[in-house]
Amino acid sequence: MASGYTYAQKMPLVVGEPFPYQESFIVSYPERQVKSIENYKDKHLLLVLFGSECIQNFKYLPTLDSLSKNKKDQLNVLHIGRKDHKIEEMYYKYQRYFNLQLEVTFDSLCFLKVKVYGLPTYVWIGKDGKIKGVSAPSELTSENVSRFLSGKPLPFGSITEGLSYNTSSELFNKKTDSNYLFRTKLGIWNNTMPYNYPAKLAFDSSNFHVSGVFLEGLYRYAYFGTGFWDHGDSLNGKVWLYPLLKGDSVFFSQNKYYFSASYAGSNQPDLKSLLKSNLEDYFGYTGEIVRKSMPYYSVTVMPDKIETLRTKGEKKVWRNNHARIYLRNVPIDLLIERIAYYNYTGDSREDIPFINETGVNFNVDVSFEAILTVRDEFFAALKEIGIIVELKSRIMDVLILTPKKSIAIQ
Repeated sequence: MASGYTYAQKMPLVVGEPFPYQESFIVSYPERQVKSIENYKDKHLLLVLFGSECIQNFKYLPTLDSLSKNKKDQLNVLHIGRKDHKIEEMYYKYQRYFNLQLEVTFDSLCFLKVKVYGLPTYVWIGKDGKIKGVSAPSELTSENVSRFLSGKPLPFGSITEGLSYNTSSELFNKKTDSNYLFRTKLGIWNNTMPYNYPAKLAFDSSNFHVSGVFLEGLYRYAYFGTGFWDHGDSLNGKVWLYPLLKGDSVFFSQNKYYFSASYAGSNQPDLKSLLKSNLEDYFGYTGEIVRKSMPYYSVTVMPDKIETLRTKGEKKVWRNNHARIYLRNVPIDLLIERIAYYNYTGDSREDIPFINETGVNFNVDVSFEAILTVRDEFFAALKEIGIIVELKSRIMDVLILTPKKSIAIQ
């Protein structure tokens, strides 16, 4: 029985092999049909495995729908959703809002049999029925789609399983001699390597490593001692998240990197200084923290709506599903955390902090429906219940990077 499959027994997604799940499923759109992966061999297939918690997948639905329509003669796009009590209702709300014409099925057996390390997972399957690559949504670029449809190798293979900190630290900090005092490694990361993104820059048992991080993340570690912060962190709204180049252009790197450091003996080196030195030596930038006026989203409440938000005092509930917010008897900061979460832009480096300026010091009840991944829709729904989100500016610490010489960021 499917329920008897252990994680180790699940079938992996292997480049060069067929998709391991060959059972039939019911495609519920555009019309109900019984199909299997075999039915899609007439074209290339982008197979999207997703779950109800996958905000990235719901954000990418319009893009995937457009891709499916524009490349309909060459490409099939199929979504397989991990069936639970809420995914279908939520998907159909997005389908109606965006007028999606994607093929979709909701299945539980596939996810019991196939080994995936995270959702959403994109499986790129050629016309021969064999997997050409397995990726996250970030690999869905026009260049990769063109390579895929023309039969060229994709610049990624399979997604690897995340390793524990100790295991991946050993992998990056192999000790090949017994006479070293300290060593560091800085290099370009790829998805065959372990992913590890610790919150703080600090040694753990004489080792530190971070892997799978954009270059600006390494600069955050070097100058602020942390790789990332979001709503609720003490740095949020006080320190600008992304370094700027002198002249205020956004510092941007396409590649992801890894950095590791280890030391021997009792003299622990200054890790921030080590990382700064590595970054300056290789990339050629000097950094300076300056005070600048930067944008932020101010969250306030209309004065005549404040009391309508006050909780009725029932059991605490915190629930949302990408198309609905339902909060009961919770601090208003939890709502603002949800607003920030759905407006996180990730790789586009356009994140603006949200600041609680409501003055509300009691628990609230908040409930409304909206397509939460669409900013204007989300903000309009908030305004309906008296919560205003406005773009303002305030003074923050900003890391400014100045090139010492002519260089090219990789």
